Amino acid sequence: MTFVKLTRHDGAAVILNTDHVVQCAPAPLGGQAAGPSGADTRISYVNGEYQDVTESIDTVEQRLKFH
Repeated sequence: MTFVKLTRHDGAAVILNTDHVVQCAPAPLGGQAAGPSGADTRISYVNGEYQDVTESIDTVEQRLKFH
């Protein structure tokens, strides 16, 4: 099990269990699924939930080791 520390849109730290991450993608900018202001990346989990973080998609992929 590997954990990664990222930052929520409000500046709070969030610790992710990489075993539960399904994918990461740019946070939607508009519409009903839009992420909060300041969120750059949306991380989706195996249970269908998601977390928006301020780090860029490149940074998140590198930390999660997705390639």
